[in-house]
Amino acid sequence: MFVLKISFLAGNSLFINSGGEEVDDGKNHYHNDTSLSSFNLSPSEDWAYSYAGDYLWAKVNASTLVRNLTCEITNSKANIDNNFRLAPVSLTYYGLCLRKGKYIVTLHFAKALYSKSEDYSTSGKRVFDIYIQGMIVKKDVNIKEIPGKEHEERRLQFKVKINDGSLEIKFFWAGKGSLYNPPGLNGPLISAVSITRVPRKLHDWEIALIAVGCILFLLLLLAFMWRMGWIGDRELRETTVKIGERTFTLKQIIDATKKFSPKMELGSGRSGIVYRAQILQDLTVAVKKLFAQSNAVDEIATEVYVKKAKDLKHDNIVKLLYIYSRRHLHLLIYEFMEVGSL
Repeated sequence: MFVLKISFLAGNSLFINSGGEEVDDGKNHYHNDTSLSSFNLSPSEDWAYSYAGDYLWAKVNASTLVRNLTCEITNSKANIDNNFRLAPVSLTYYGLCLRKGKYIVTLHFAKALYSKSEDYSTSGKRVFDIYIQGMIVKKDVNIKEIPGKEHEERRLQFKVKINDGSLEIKFFWAGKGSLYNPPGLNGPLISAVSITRVPRKLHDWEIALIAVGCILFLLLLLAFMWRMGWIGDRELRETTVKIGERTFTLKQIIDATKKFSPKMELGSGRSGIVYRAQILQDLTVAVKKLFAQSNAVDEIATEVYVKKAKDLKHDNIVKLLYIYSRRHLHLLIYEFMEVGSL
């Protein structure tokens, strides 16, 4: 007896419990295959089977072709391997609506009908050929000669390429093996059915395209993170500003403006916008962010001149505390006046 397994990736698995009821085996869900007709299309219409031929000597009815032997297989797969479908001459399974690609067909075998306690020289021998897509892939298969431990499944594997969406696996008895032991029940046996799709190997140009896409995505992600201020602020964290007797980082001051939030806006002019920055509960400064398109150099030069005169004390003159000008960020930090004119 053997188990034919065909499974495929991308969520299109197909498992059939030949001769048995619907059952789960691990993550695999096996479909019921207990029909007694010579041809059967599954309710899901994604697989079918057919069998043909008559037994030479044995007189059997259709129910003889669907069997269960509870003592043959004792491992964890006994729930599917002890069921089997028997055919007189030929048995064919069809996988329907399969994706184009390469697959691995695995045939799992287990001995059945012929007594496992008898000597192989006197016990019956089941011999048949295996065809896949109309081509013979294994001739004179003798279940007893397939490598495997006693009471455990035996297996063979074959690679197949599907181009037209269908897969045909045929088991054919060519008159070899035992005819009388057991009485006339020659022909192939199958325990379960499934199909495994091999992941397609990518071409070099596809790998290169994926790599370029990943790089572009990474660059866009970095740009977004920089725009949001999540990265690229090392210089702001390392630049310090002394206000009175206290020292703060430039990042602390920018964070105090809530990252230049409109809610913190104090006013705007032709060269920039002034924001309120409440660094501590008792300490607030004004931060002027110059427009990128403004003449920032001239603006800063003017403010530097004022800074040099910062010792000039007057109620209507605010002090310039710090100047920052790097790349596209130009800031002027002043003392804050709650009420008053500049």
